[in-house]
Amino acid sequence: MRKKFHYPTPTIYRMRGDSKAPNIPLYDEMTDPYDHLDNFHHTMEGGRVNEATKCRMFPTMLKGHAMISFKRLALESIGSFVELRKVFLK
Repeated sequence: MRKKFHYPTPTIYRMRGDSKAPNIPLYDEMTDPYDHLDNFHHTMEGGRVNEATKCRMFPTMLKGHAMISFKRLALESIGSFVELRKVFLK
């Protein structure tokens, strides 16, 4: 007998009909990480997305060494955007 898995369905999971990455510059560690987070946060909040979507979209805004550092994180080691923010700012 197969187990049924129930996954919570987010009420809002896309940016108003558009699942593309936010239109902000990619972060490459050459600019202020706080500015990048603020731009990302305000853009995503404008699209009214949930925390899980923010976590999935954030890596698409990285390049260079910032992306390499992100890829070194252990799978499933981040449980919220607050945690992702803390790790990003280390």
